Amino acid sequence: MQAKQRTTPPQVSAPVPPKPAARCIQRAQVAQEVERAIEEGETRAVDPGGTLRFTALAAGCLAVVALFQGGGGAGVHMALKIDKDEQWNNFLNAIAGHEITTVYLYSDMLGERQGWHVKYHLNEDVMIQGPDGSQPPRAGGEVDINEGWIADEGLAKEWFKTALSAQRVILTRTNKTVEHQCP
Repeated sequence: MQAKQRTTPPQVSAPVPPKPAARCIQRAQVAQEVERAIEEGETRAVDPGGTLRFTALAAGCLAVVALFQGGGGAGVHMALKIDKDEQWNNFLNAIAGHEITTVYLYSDMLGERQGWHVKYHLNEDVMIQGPDGSQPPRAGGEVDINEGWIADEGLAKEWFKTALSAQRVILTRTNKTVEHQCP
């Protein structure tokens, strides 16, 4: 009589998932970085703790950051050569319904004759009466100073404070990349 031989099934290990290629991870990281940068003419809002990062403020661009009561904020990268009404309206939509605590302005062309101008009400003697927030900031070549368009740094800060109902406005003169952390 022959004895039965016992056979053990071969040992099979669980399949090991393939490691993602390094270049895939790098592309994903680069895509995230690009997604966070706000380019000319764009608006973005972030939740509390988020970061608003703007591409370089070249050619007189203006970055406006509004911080919200309770955290978070929104920013717009305004460009002199792009439709100001559309840029400003997109920004106003992003901040709608939020109380603004602080506005940060970043530009090397705020308060410059060929740079950004803001609209003020004038009386019959062409004396400044107060900010007119019904018009977005505009480029120097697009405005008539006799109609109340002002290129003064201090009055620009006051205009943004009034137009956005902010508690304070802080201006930094720069044409570099800006990164702003929103509490």
